[in-house]
Amino acid sequence: MSDSATRLLSLSRCYVPLFLFLVCSMLLLNYESVQQLAATNERRALRNKKVYGAANQTKKSFLILMSPAEIEKHSSDQGILDLQDWEYQALQGLRGSNGSDSVVAQNTCNPPPGVSRTCCVGSYSTGGAVESIYRHRCSASLQAGTLEALQMDARRFFRENPVTVNNNNDDETARQCDMCHIVELARSANLSIAFVGDSMQSQVVDGLSCELERRQYTVTSATTLHEQHEGDIYHRHSSTRELQIRSSLWDSSDTVSIKYHMIYRLPLDVNAGQLEAIFDADVVVLGFGLHWNYGSNEQGLYIQAMGDLLTTIRQQQRVKLLVHRETSAQHFNADGGDFVLWGNSRTLGVEEVAKCTSFATDSKSYFWREKAIRRAANHSGHAIVVAGPDMLKRRQDISTGISSELFVLPYYHYTANHPQLHPQGQVGDCTHYCSSPFLYMPLWRSLRLLLDFKFIETTET
Repeated sequence: MSDSATRLLSLSRCYVPLFLFLVCSMLLLNYESVQQLAATNERRALRNKKVYGAANQTKKSFLILMSPAEIEKHSSDQGILDLQDWEYQALQGLRGSNGSDSVVAQNTCNPPPGVSRTCCVGSYSTGGAVESIYRHRCSASLQAGTLEALQMDARRFFRENPVTVNNNNDDETARQCDMCHIVELARSANLSIAFVGDSMQSQVVDGLSCELERRQYTVTSATTLHEQHEGDIYHRHSSTRELQIRSSLWDSSDTVSIKYHMIYRLPLDVNAGQLEAIFDADVVVLGFGLHWNYGSNEQGLYIQAMGDLLTTIRQQQRVKLLVHRETSAQHFNADGGDFVLWGNSRTLGVEEVAKCTSFATDSKSYFWREKAIRRAANHSGHAIVVAGPDMLKRRQDISTGISSELFVLPYYHYTANHPQLHPQGQVGDCTHYCSSPFLYMPLWRSLRLLLDFKFIETTET
């Protein structure tokens, strides 16, 4: 045998066993991967199959998990997304203005494509739609420390109201972003959502849209102005704004719709068909209260109006999750921060600009609207359930069908801690707030907890 043949035979004796070992190892690894994938899929199928009935309804265990692509696209692994570069630049430009320079404030509001200008820090509702053109009035309100304090409060709220996180060692994990979770659940469960209420509710809905836009969801908005007639403008259904939400990660046909109906005060001056259309949704979030003021017979009118509305909604047998957003705190220099009490205390004939300030918690008008809501719920036969981790203890007591409970989003005390966040200067507005992403985050967390509680069967992990 030649030397080359001898060397070739020797090499084959060394490498053939090694080659066979590598092939066997690859086959074994592939088999184990297939087995793990099959086990993972089996666990998911079992979770998705679980249903239980109550009040002739079924409640499904939707699998609401995020993928690596979603983390990259929507930052859905972050519960509180810090200010993005464009938001920080808008804030710094606002802080650098003198509080009266609207041009500077406008020139420093440069959101990226797909993000509305009203998402710039300091935009606020001027009694209807949210505007960015007056954000210079928030220059003094958003100086160093104020926004940081609000963000700290948001983080504290999150710690006190944690969400259930899946820990089943799957290749996906539960999302931390509350608004991402809300729209993903609405898409999976085919839920329709409607917000109804006044100008602060308008600001809340704009904050919702901005939170999705800053996380790179596509949001298109269309507003329909309704034909008006003679009568009190505050009792009219002024307009309907519809948000169409999409993601590049979804199928092209997938869309989540969220509507906002602007109504300032009840009773509503519409016919029965129009009223039914307003509350034609699976989830309805009410945001009334600021157009009833402390004193005279206003408390009684508020209790009566809200009680009648709650009764009407229940009689329609349509809404599955009925929610009341607590009113945000006012900070006029009067008992409980109330606007009318401040107005009554002014010197007759003297023009005064309101100065927003904190108020004592033992004020006679402190939290009065929320006390009134509880009385209205009691009169209309609704049980009050405040969003939070304690809800799980009451799961067996809460129906999964047509709502006979009024769920509450806590918000009053969160906003009461921040009297400095109102527009300042000549405007004298101690009702609306200079917006930022952190202003609304407790609402998204609480709404997420409610949706999970009502529509998702949670299992112990």
